[in-house]
Amino acid sequence: MSCYYVEWPFEYYAESRINTVSLNYTGRNFSYGGVSMPVYYTAIGGVGMAMMAKDPNQPFRAVSVNPVALHGASHNKPGIWGLDGRMFLVAIGPVTGGSLPRAEWARFTVTDADIGSPGYHSVIFNPITVNLPARPTCRVNTRALDMPLGDIAIERFGAVGSTAGSVTGNVSMTCSGGGTGTTREVFMTLTDQTAPSNRSDRLSLTTDSTAQGIGIQMLRNGTLIRYGADSATVGNTNQWRVGAYGNSTFTIPLSARYVRTAQDISPGTAKGRATFTMAYR
Repeated sequence: MSCYYVEWPFEYYAESRINTVSLNYTGRNFSYGGVSMPVYYTAIGGVGMAMMAKDPNQPFRAVSVNPVALHGASHNKPGIWGLDGRMFLVAIGPVTGGSLPRAEWARFTVTDADIGSPGYHSVIFNPITVNLPARPTCRVNTRALDMPLGDIAIERFGAVGSTAGSVTGNVSMTCSGGGTGTTREVFMTLTDQTAPSNRSDRLSLTTDSTAQGIGIQMLRNGTLIRYGADSATVGNTNQWRVGAYGNSTFTIPLSARYVRTAQDISPGTAKGRATFTMAYR
């Protein structure tokens, strides 16, 4: 027994298409393998979705809310077509973590082909869980910071409240171990070790200082620092936000200067001692 196939006496054009369903465009695109794909919002904060698909005999194409032709040809005999797809989860902001339920993400059609009601094949993904990415942990590299102001002549001071001398130092920190795009907020408090209850912007002189009528001011980026309790709690009095940092090493610049606190100045040594305490969120 032998079987043979006779070609149709006419050619028939057919086209396969795919499109996403019920998704909102983020305004961003994601590229992979030379294909630039629109990124759509998902129900997970900071996570978008992008898709590309192809017929097995054709190159990948970006999938969007508008139908995209994957393959089209005229045939005079039956053919076998298919669908090969890729889905990407794309970070579009701070990732909150969460789950996406089993859902239809796209629809695949072949023109004039009988694929039953409702007239398309649903592209369905099973539940997806996105774990909250690890945030960086931070450590202080500078354990102690000496800031000598040196000798300052009394004549350099003007009226009470005037300043003289200046010295700058940096506190170095390193944050590491965070997931891509994650950051850790860093806060800092300075505490007056001679007078821990001091909440002013003037650092007390140590008990072994001999100068009088002089105080010390410390600044961050030109702003006077007020002192607070030695506490690592976020929101501590007179604490300030240094910034938000990913995996990196950075410095916190501090400066110091003398300030005239009284009409009469007595020469001598003028030393201050403060500690810094870091807090993170």
